[in-house]
Amino acid sequence: MKKFFSFLIVFTLLQLNTLSFAQTQTNKDISILGVGDTMVHSPQLKAQYNKATDTYDFNNNYDFIRDYVKSNDISICNLETTFAGKDKGRYTTYPRFTSPDSLATAIKNAGFTHVSIINNHTNDKGYEGYKRTIQILKNNNLKILGGRLKEDEKNYIIEDIKDKKIALTAYSYETKENKGRKTLNGIPVDPKMANLINTFNYDTLDKDLLKIKEDIENMKKENADIIVFYMHWGYEYHLKEDKKQEYIASKLNEYGVDLILGSHPHVVQPVKTIKSYDANNQLKKETLVAYSLGNILSNQCYEILKKRHPEDGLIFKVVFDDKLNKKASFIPTWVHRLNYKEGKRVYEILPLNKALKDYKEYNLIKDSSITRAKNALNNTLEIFKNNNIILEYIN
Repeated sequence: MKKFFSFLIVFTLLQLNTLSFAQTQTNKDISILGVGDTMVHSPQLKAQYNKATDTYDFNNNYDFIRDYVKSNDISICNLETTFAGKDKGRYTTYPRFTSPDSLATAIKNAGFTHVSIINNHTNDKGYEGYKRTIQILKNNNLKILGGRLKEDEKNYIIEDIKDKKIALTAYSYETKENKGRKTLNGIPVDPKMANLINTFNYDTLDKDLLKIKEDIENMKKENADIIVFYMHWGYEYHLKEDKKQEYIASKLNEYGVDLILGSHPHVVQPVKTIKSYDANNQLKKETLVAYSLGNILSNQCYEILKKRHPEDGLIFKVVFDDKLNKKASFIPTWVHRLNYKEGKRVYEILPLNKALKDYKEYNLIKDSSITRAKNALNNTLEIFKNNNIILEYIN
């Protein structure tokens, strides 16, 4: 208990001394926001289903974070499901996901601009499911990172924002090859799809990193001022980055990447700065790395996994000024599963910086929910003790 209150005091003091970036940004500043994994499990399908209309609506999940997401030049999430349509008359969840198309609409309505589609569930419904996922996202005017429909399309995006060029891409780890074929989650990738997705293999990592280096060189040839990578990597439920994540991040820093956003562990991991130097020991590049942003939306709760941290997530925001100096801030989040409302469970993503100030406004009615929300905050603050930089809270 004493440990928790020590963190809460730090949290409160930081809030009192930090202005929100919405107040301090200038019209030349560029803001990039990232969140972690978006997943839909069976209880979520039941919660979001409207029997009267035979439709699914996920908009309420994002109500409390919408204003944060919308107020940025770029906002990115990771889609750890597919929009492959119903499989044998139903949507499916673990281990092979396909979710209602309305989730894409809710992601758009929440304010996200870009979606990373490359992860260990990209191939859950094969090549046709992959293609349909891209199409549904495009129908919702969402831009796609990590995959494409044609080989002659670039595997990255360049955005022109406020007289700056921002290059964005996403990559995921592969699993072991199967008879010479690339696999994701052990599922062989259709040869028609293999060259359309951005992946790397830990068994051939240095070779694959050189290919990624070529992408970065191409971004530089297009005069990219800021280079952003969204990486699906690491080990599930590990609260600290592993050696391979560190190695990949160091290489991306060496190649010229400015910002790395991470997903896959389903828990929040530390945020760190990596620096590289030239032959004269002058600073060559500084890269900000959020090793894992946790889960923004899922049913990975303590009751099922017997782990606390997968309920937690991070809204992570980086502001680049006109000289490309970086300033980072964050909001710890928690997926609140209200017991029942009108016979259904309710899922809401809570921004803990606000929710723990006004329980009623954020539907924290039960003492047990308040305790879990406080624990979620404590989880993130404790993990961030391992940072090598000081971050600011978004108020």
